Amino acid sequence: MTQPTTKTLRQKLLGGSLTLLAGSGLVGITNLVYNVATARLLGPTGFANTTAVYTLLMLMSAITLTFQVVCAKYVANHESTDDKVSVYRVLHHRAWIAGITIGVLLSLFRGSLARYLNLPDPFLIFLLGLGTAFYIPLGARRGYIQGIQAFRPLAVNFMLEGLVRLGGVVLLIGMGLGVTGAVLASVVAVIVSYFAARPLPSGRLDHSYR
Repeated sequence: MTQPTTKTLRQKLLGGSLTLLAGSGLVGITNLVYNVATARLLGPTGFANTTAVYTLLMLMSAITLTFQVVCAKYVANHESTDDKVSVYRVLHHRAWIAGITIGVLLSLFRGSLARYLNLPDPFLIFLLGLGTAFYIPLGARRGYIQGIQAFRPLAVNFMLEGLVRLGGVVLLIGMGLGVTGAVLASVVAVIVSYFAARPLPSGRLDHSYR
């Protein structure tokens, strides 16, 4: 690798890191506003119920991040777009299997989990299962985008999730859906982020590679 190429790569990685850092900061602010808005709109009990479900979804992020890191690593280690896509397809397929499996298990045991967490409605756990089914494959999609060094679209995708969650919670609670609306806002945010996480020119991914 020539010196100019190495310098260009370092500049790209530095710029990408700064972009992700800025995006993470905005996501953090958005999540803070989301928590404040949810607490004010639902009150202590409703906010506690919403937080319990949202925390379970965040626990699933360990699996999501695993797929993202592994996908990013192996995609970045391959030179050709075909090889990158092949790696992505395998991991994306496995992520869907994991997501659907966990989602189904959550749905099957929604009654027991709802009682254990003192939730007002088992339907909240069903919504959690639906969100999990999309959340884990989202990690593979973000990993592909990270692996091809499309850092700006990756940062935008993280911000999109936060903004949709925030806007959704205000809208749905305002419509009278209460805790269900708050949880549904998180699920919608994950689903929207999944379909919006589409790689760009350096590693184009069309519908056939979903």
